[in-house]
Amino acid sequence: HLNGPKRGAISVTIPNSYRDISLFYINRNLKDHAVRVTIPNSVMSIRDSAFANRRSLVTVIIPNSVTSIGKSVFRDCHSLVSVTIPDSVTSIGESAFEGCSALENITLPNFVTFIGESAFDSCSAVTSINIPSSVTSIGFYAFRKCTALTAVILPKSVTTINNGTFWDCHALASVTFPESVTYIGKGAFWGCRALASVTIPESTTFADLAFDKKVTTVNITSCDSRGEVQVVAKKPKPTVAVKAEEAHSALPDTGASQVAKKPKLAVAVKTEEEPPTLPDARSRATTAAKK
Repeated sequence: HLNGPKRGAISVTIPNSYRDISLFYINRNLKDHAVRVTIPNSVMSIRDSAFANRRSLVTVIIPNSVTSIGKSVFRDCHSLVSVTIPDSVTSIGESAFEGCSALENITLPNFVTFIGESAFDSCSAVTSINIPSSVTSIGFYAFRKCTALTAVILPKSVTTINNGTFWDCHALASVTFPESVTYIGKGAFWGCRALASVTIPESTTFADLAFDKKVTTVNITSCDSRGEVQVVAKKPKPTVAVKAEEAHSALPDTGASQVAKKPKLAVAVKTEEEPPTLPDARSRATTAAKK
């Protein structure tokens, strides 16, 4: 519980007596402070939502004693510009940094394997993301609305790009797909207006509306006998008219029924209205549980 008079920047080092952090509270009198937090090596666990909505928080240093960042830990920390994540962290949970709109750079640790749903959703100031080769799973909407993101290189460890992963990344102009990617889900790159063409492996299948209608060219590649990648097809994306109400329908989860078989490519929507709305991840999970 941080309290005190209203003034400039404050640096806070959490005492070594703490083994976990369940809630970090900042008094409302300090709402105009720039709060910098250092977490000690004694802390083993940062609980869900521990720093959520702390809008005066600007920097956080996480120690190498922490192995995972849980659900919504830094959600809606709108002033957070820097966070140090150690290599000990292997999992970044659902909505961990969602809404951190001042966060400009994301350096993921070298041994992280899991990035949860909406983990970096609406981090609108992020310009670059280094996804390490240890990552095997990227959740739905993980980087949705990272509107300043310009380029992404996906590692060979990734096989699936889920629904809405890079939805509405308006500045995204370059995506590198490894041969390991076998499926690209609905809305994965919808709203990526700067992305004019993509090059994907021959073995990759993708759902309708995986790419925005601005994508006019899909290059298909294949490896030759020497293991060198060659472009074997260069096909303009066909324009397929769809009804407006279909364009506005919710996008379902990935599945065999959603796979678009080649040579059918992504679908262009003949409407100037808003694109189809992705379902909320949490609502979808609740619905599935009821079934």
